[in-house]
Amino acid sequence: MRGAYLAVDDAPGPTMAGKVLVAPKAHIEHVVRDMDETAFSSLMLVVRKVALAVEAVFAPEGTNRASR
Repeated sequence: MRGAYLAVDDAPGPTMAGKVLVAPKAHIEHVVRDMDETAFSSLMLVVRKVALAVEAVFAPEGTNRASR
């Protein structure tokens, strides 16, 4: 699964510094329903790694995971 995900700075401006979108490179209509457990777990590990990196740089008060 290496290289299967993409993380991009999704901040609309400097007031939202550190907002990041992590998504599969392949089109998946519904991430929770259409990904098998292994792929979904892999995605969540990438989300965690990116969140830890963002926290190291921006030192936020907290971190949220949201799904659109």
